[in-house]
This record gives sequence, structure tokens and C-alpha cells, in this order.
Amino acid sequence: DYLEAPVPDASNPLLPPLTATGPQYLPYSHRIQPLKFMIPTFDRHDDTVPTLVTIRMTVDGTKDDINYQYEKVTPLNPPPPIPMTLHLASRNTPGLRKISYFFSFGPNEADVEELQYMVDFEPPALDQLITVPQSVKDYGIGPEDFEGDATVPLTYPDYSNKRLGDTIKCYIGPNSTVNREVGSITLNEGNFSNPLVFNLTAAHVTGYNGEYIVFCQAVSYSGVSATPSGNTEVWVSQKR
Repeated sequence: DYLEAPVPDASNPLLPPLTATGPQYLPYSHRIQPLKFMIPTFDRHDDTVPTLVTIRMTVDGTKDDINYQYEKVTPLNPPPPIPMTLHLASRNTPGLRKISYFFSFGPNEADVEELQYMVDFEPPALDQLITVPQSVKDYGIGPEDFEGDATVPLTYPDYSNKRLGDTIKCYIGPNSTVNREVGSITLNEGNFSNPLVFNLTAAHVTGYNGEYIVFCQAVSYSGVSATPSGNTEVWVSQKR
């Protein structure tokens, strides 16, 4: 029989899978601190015959430093689940990581299930500029563009490392720090191949007259922020 895989502690939960059969993800915010896990309960932890229980967390089969091992004699008090902390730097190595633990009960080593998670700390690369309709390039944005609740499409072309779970936001404003959010799109299996179109409404440009910029920001699923895209300049007028 296999012992159950380690369970992430509530203090450092993993992100849910992005696809039905995909792995969980390690949040970027967890990269600095050691990861805490709970070792599920197991048979004979309350054995009255004193038996040495040894546990060491592992990443891809490599054991954590022996200084961090659990070593106690049955009957275990307190009983499982047992809190353990994983210190190995390889917990943050990019790609699919397999987290488990070495477990021995007396002289007997047990087979243990693995917990897998994906490490992807690459920021989105917003290497494109927002494109606007030709009429906006020629004449700017005016009240006539919003008649009948119409909107102005601001399209962000596919960028070079587009990934599931990315959240892309579009902004308009006089500069990159003073701006209004036009819209937000989070990429999933259903919309991944769709154009990234943000619909500019009359409300987004209330009180705007003159030269403005539109640009995008993004954050990856694991929480890594992108460098904002370059700026596309647009002219906005409240007069027809």
C-alpha cells in the first residue's frame, strides 16, 4: 500500500489546476518562504511497541536536509497529521515538481504518493501595442463613436508567451500612473484563441479632451506581474 501524499498547509495553499487534468500551481508569493505541509495519518502511529518513525520531505526524490527531519518513537503524541516544512530550493525549480516524503517505520520504508505542482514564474511578455480602428487613428475618439451605446474596440495582439491563467487589463489615461481601467480578460480554455478586445465606453473618457494613451498590464496565473506594454496614443474630444 502507498501512504497518502503530503497535503499543503492552509498557510500556503496551491492554486487550482487550469485544465481538467492539469497540475496545481505554486503561487509566486510562496517562493521566498519554506513550504509547509501536513503528513496524513498512517497505520500503527499509536503502536505501543516503541518503533522509530522517520520522515523527510522530498522534491523529485531528493530528500530535504536531515536537520529538518521528523524522528519520534511510537505511540506518537500528538498523533498525525504531522506538520512538516520543505526547505529544498528545488521546490521552486521551473516546471512540474513532484513533492513527497521519505517515510520509515522502524526498518521498513514505505512507498508514498506524490503531490505534483507546476512552477511557472515567468512574467507575461507584453511585447505588442494596442491597435485601434482606422477611424480613431484618422479622427480620434468623439461622442459619435458612442452613439446607441456603441463602443470603441481596443485590440491587444497575441503576445509572445501567452499562457492560460494570464489576466490582461487595458487602461486609458493621460499617463501610465493616472488612468482608468477599460477592461480585464483572464485567459481560459474557452477564450484562449479569441482576440483580446477591450470595449471603450463613453464613461471611460468622461471629461477627457486631448491626447491620451492606451496600454495593457498583465499578471500570470502564479502572480508574476508583466512590464506594461508600450503606449498607443489616441486623441479624445467631447465635441462632435
